[in-house]
Amino acid sequence: MEGVKALKFVPGPLPEATVEPPPATPRGSPPSPTPEQSERAAKWASEIEDEELRKIVTKAVEMSLANAPSDRSF
Repeated sequence: MEGVKALKFVPGPLPEATVEPPPATPRGSPPSPTPEQSERAAKWASEIEDEELRKIVTKAVEMSLANAPSDRSF
């Protein structure tokens, strides 16, 4: 390891963090799924026998498909 000859640690309190977290940006209402996304979600969940579970999974898949294009911010 070139350049660093010694490293010394000194006991004591850590300095306070100086970076403030970014302000929370309010997210609007989630996007509504398109008819095609709803149809795809229903098709994927169609093999679930329990009707209540099938509805829950369908809704979750719809929301996931609707969020997919704009889910990541850089």
